[in-house]
Amino acid sequence: MTCLRHQALPAGFADDDFGFHYVEPEAADAPLAQRRETTEAMTLQRKISSARSVGVVLDLVTVSDLDALHVATALHRLARLGGRGLAASTAVEALLKRLEDGTVEKLGAQAQVSLLWAAAKLSLGGPWLSRLGKALEVSDLSGHQLATAFYAVARLESGGFPAQEFQDLVEQLHRELQRRQKALGPGGTSALDSILLADALAKLQIRDEPLFSSLATALLKHLEAKQLGVRELRHAASAFGQMGFVDKQLMAKMMGWLQTRLDDCSSSDLSALAFSFSRCVPAVPSAGRAFFGALPQHLAPRVELGEVSPQEAAVFLVSFSQAHLLDDHAESLMRLAPLIEKSPNALNGHWMALLVPGISHLAKASLMEVLANRSSQLSATLSPRQLARLAIGFGQGQLQSPKLWQSLTKEAMSKSGSFSAPDTLRLLAGLDAAKVNDRKLLKIFWARVAEKQAKYLAEELLALLQLWPRLPPELRSDELPRDLMKHLRTRLEKGTKGLGWVCPGELAVELLEWLPSSRHLTGRPLDLRLLRAMLLQLPRQLRSGPETRQRLLSALTTDPELWSKARSELLPDEKFHRALGKICQDHQSDDGWRDSAVELVFSCAQLGVDSRELQKLLQQLLQEPLQLAQSAKVCWACAELGVLSKEAEKLLQVADGDTQDALSWLRLSWASLVLQRPLPLRVTDLPGEVLMQQMSPSDLRPLQQLAWHSQQHLGLSSAWSDAMLGAGPLVPRTAKTNAGSAGGSMPSQTDAEKLLSSLLQNLRVPHVVASSKAVPGNIYRVPLWFPAANAVLDLSTSSDRLISGKYSGTARM
Repeated sequence: MTCLRHQALPAGFADDDFGFHYVEPEAADAPLAQRRETTEAMTLQRKISSARSVGVVLDLVTVSDLDALHVATALHRLARLGGRGLAASTAVEALLKRLEDGTVEKLGAQAQVSLLWAAAKLSLGGPWLSRLGKALEVSDLSGHQLATAFYAVARLESGGFPAQEFQDLVEQLHRELQRRQKALGPGGTSALDSILLADALAKLQIRDEPLFSSLATALLKHLEAKQLGVRELRHAASAFGQMGFVDKQLMAKMMGWLQTRLDDCSSSDLSALAFSFSRCVPAVPSAGRAFFGALPQHLAPRVELGEVSPQEAAVFLVSFSQAHLLDDHAESLMRLAPLIEKSPNALNGHWMALLVPGISHLAKASLMEVLANRSSQLSATLSPRQLARLAIGFGQGQLQSPKLWQSLTKEAMSKSGSFSAPDTLRLLAGLDAAKVNDRKLLKIFWARVAEKQAKYLAEELLALLQLWPRLPPELRSDELPRDLMKHLRTRLEKGTKGLGWVCPGELAVELLEWLPSSRHLTGRPLDLRLLRAMLLQLPRQLRSGPETRQRLLSALTTDPELWSKARSELLPDEKFHRALGKICQDHQSDDGWRDSAVELVFSCAQLGVDSRELQKLLQQLLQEPLQLAQSAKVCWACAELGVLSKEAEKLLQVADGDTQDALSWLRLSWASLVLQRPLPLRVTDLPGEVLMQQMSPSDLRPLQQLAWHSQQHLGLSSAWSDAMLGAGPLVPRTAKTNAGSAGGSMPSQTDAEKLLSSLLQNLRVPHVVASSKAVPGNIYRVPLWFPAANAVLDLSTSSDRLISGKYSGTARM
C-alpha cells in the first residue's frame, strides 16, 4: 500500500449518496413493551415500508397514533424517496417531535441505524440525535449495520451532535471496525460494506492503513467475483484517491476492468474516475497509461454530442495533467478547451486553481484571457493556496493582464499572514515568471520566507535560491541566501546519514547544475559540505533512468572546481564504483544503446573510472561503427585511462567526419599523441573563444598539452592554440594567487611545494618555481622547471589518479 499526498474532492463532486445501501426497519425491532399486536398497527407499518412515493408516506403519517418504530420507518422511507428537500417540511417536523419523548433509546439496532441513516440523508438534527448516538450499541450491530452507521455518521459530521459526543461516537465505531477486521482477517467485508466503509473513512479523514489494506483486499476479491459495477468502483476509487492510498493490485485491476467498459460509463463517471486515478499512475504506470490512453477516443464523440459539461471538461484536463500525460494526448484533449472557454462561470475557485497550472503551457491565449477574467471575478473568494496556484499558472503562461495581477496581488497582500511556506514560494515563482515587480508585495513575502525558512523542503530551498538573483537589489540581504544554503545543506546531510529524506535523481541534477552559480549568490567559495553530501547519495541516484543518469554524470564535469572536487571525492568511493560497474554491465546491444554507452564511458573517463566493467564496455564500443564525435570520445577515454591502446589506434586510423567538428578532431589528436601515434592536425583557424565555449573543464589540460606540442615540436601557431595556452592553469576559483617570476599570475605555493623546493635546493638541483619560461602560457598549476634537462614537473597531479591507482593520460603527458 502506497500513501500519496492527500487530494480532496470538492464538495458535491463524486459524492453521490448510496441510495441503494439501506437498512429497512422491521417490526421485530420494536421492544416487546412497545410492540402492538393489533392488526391496524402492523398494517400501518407494512404500508409505510412499502410506500413508493413521498405523497403516500405523508398521507400515512398524518394519523395521530404513531409509535417510534413508525416514525423511524417513515423518516427512512422519506429519505430514500425524497432526499434533502423534505428536511424543512411540516410533516417531517411533526415526525421529529414524536422522537423527543425518549423513545429512540427503546428502538432495536436495525431501527436505530435506519434512523441515523435518514438523519444523514435529510440533514436532520436535534436533541433526539444526541440520545440516539449514546444509545447505539456498536458491538451489537451486524456487519452491514455497522458499515451503514459509520457511513451515516460520516455524512452527518458534527452537525447534529455536540463536538465531543460526535468524536466519541466516531472512535467507538472505528475501534469496533478495527476489532472486527482483526477477527475476520483481510477482505472479510461484503462488497457494499467495503465501499461504505471506504467512503466513510475518506469523509472523516481517518488514515488507517491496515483497514484500507483490508478493504482493498475485499474489493479486489469482489471485483474478481463480478459483484461490483461502475458506480461502486467510482465511489471506491474516489475514497482511495481522497486519502492518497494506492493498492497497486487493486488499482491496476480496476483500471483494466473499466477500460473495457468505458462505453457503459457516463461522462460524469469518466471524469470522476479519471480524477481519482490521476495520482496513482506512477505506482501502476502500465495500467495507468493504458486507461488514460483509452479515454480520449471515448471523449471525442461525447463532446460532439454535447454530453460533456464545462466542469467535466476541466476535470479531464486536470486529471491528465496530474497523471503527467497531458502532453502525450494534448492534441485530442485540448478539444475540450472550447467548452471551458464558452462557459467559464461553470468553474469555481477550486477548479480554476487546479486547471490553470496544468494547461498554461498548452492553452491558447484566448482561453487564458477568459480564465484570467474568471479568476479576477473570483479573487475575493480565493484561499491563499488557490491564489498561489493561479499565480504560478498564469506566470508560467506568461500572461500579461494588469487586471488579473492587480486583483491577485491585492488579495495576496490582504491574506499574506495565512500563506503556508509552499504557497509563498508558488506566489513568488509566479510573479517572477510573469515579471510582475510589485516591490511592496515582494518585500512582504520574502520576509515570510525568512520567517519560515526552516520549513522548506530541499527542492523549495533550491527554487528560492534560483529566484534570489532576480530580486530587485534594494530588497536583497546578505544573510538570507546563506541561511537558505545552510538549511539546504542540513537536509542533504540528514539524508546522507539515513535520518530523513533522500534526494531523488532529478533534483540532484538540478542542484549540481546550479551549484557553481552559488558562489556569486553567497559571495563565498563552493560549499564543499553540500557537494560532499550530494556525492554520498550519488550511487543511489545513479539508479535513475538513462537520461537522468547521464545528466548527473555530465553535471559533475561542467565546472572546473566542481569537477576537481567530485573526482577526488569519488575515486575512493567503492559504492560509486559498484554502481557504475552495474550500469556498464546492464548496457545491452539493442537499439539506441550505442549513444548512451559512448556518453557513459566518456563521463567515466573524465571522473577517472577505469574499472573492468568499463573496459569491457569500451572494448565492445571499439568494435562498433561510430561517428566522428563518438570516435573522439571513445579514443579520448582509452587514452585517458591507458587501456585498449591497439584497438583505439585502429579506430584512430579510420576516423573520418566533418572537419568543422573541431573539438572532436582535437580530442582525436590528443588521444593519438598520448598513444604515440600522432595524427596530422586538421584544425588551424578555429577562434579560441568558440572552442572555449564548446569544451568541458576536463578538455582544458589535454588541449593545452596538444597546443604546446603543436607550437614547440611542430612549429604550428594558430588562434586556438594561442587561446589554450593563454587560458592559464586549471585552478580552483577560490585559490589565492601571487606573481610568478615573469610577472604572470600563478597560484601561491602550498607547504608541500615549498618543502619539495627546499629539498631540491639542499641537493643543489637547479630548478625554477612558477616560471612562465618553462611552459608557454603557464598552463600548469605550480610547475618546477629543470633548465638543464629542459623538463617540467607539475606538483599538482593528485586529482590525475585513476581508481586503479595509475596515472591518467593527462598526467603522463
